[in-house]
Amino acid sequence: MILSLELIDLSRVTTINVMGKGGKERDIAVLLPNWKRVGAALYDYEINYQGQIIRIEIKKQQNLQWFDSGKYYALSSVDREIRVMFVNHDKGDIVTILVAELGRLIDWLCENRKKDGWTEEVLKVGAEFKERYPSLQFKAPVHVATLSREVPELFETLYSRQ
Repeated sequence: MILSLELIDLSRVTTINVMGKGGKERDIAVLLPNWKRVGAALYDYEINYQGQIIRIEIKKQQNLQWFDSGKYYALSSVDREIRVMFVNHDKGDIVTILVAELGRLIDWLCENRKKDGWTEEVLKVGAEFKERYPSLQFKAPVHVATLSREVPELFETLYSRQ
């Protein structure tokens, strides 16, 4: 289990509209009522659950999600455990909510999506430039909905509109 359903309140998922620019973390926050908003470089929320700090990054998209790849170079063991919550939508209505472990996802992308810029070399160069130019972003694509069908073992489905 990547993320316990005890930590998510799905009762209001159909009332949320995530249309428009931005991550919509504040709108999606109703699903995370006991989580603390932190806005760190790699994650948005954290919670102490059974004595363990769990961190989560929120990403919303219709399918295509762009990652600032320089942020993911040389992840610490703690950072590798960050959960990434993908809120997939259709015209703002949430269709699925998927979650993946950041480290496993990045490893898989670097092994299988080199043509999209998912390589250690690109991550390293992106990190070096980010250090010199903090607002600069190197972007690499992930088609999340497509990837979840292709490699379902990377993801856990928390919600699916049927």
